[in-house]
Amino acid sequence: MKSRTNSKSEVRFTGKKHGEKSYLLTLSNILPGEYGIVVSNPNARDEKRVVVSCFGIRN
Repeated sequence: MKSRTNSKSEVRFTGKKHGEKSYLLTLSNILPGEYGIVVSNPNARDEKRVVVSCFGIRN
């Protein structure tokens, strides 16, 4: 999400379970930049429990 604009772009990915508590995500044709993955429980929506994992891609 861009700061203060409340706009976001989505990137397609594939994922599979990796070990007991992790997932391996595969992204194709992704541009350099900053990205975040939002993890929430759709059955118990609580903004206080949303987890955002951030990462960056360089040239």
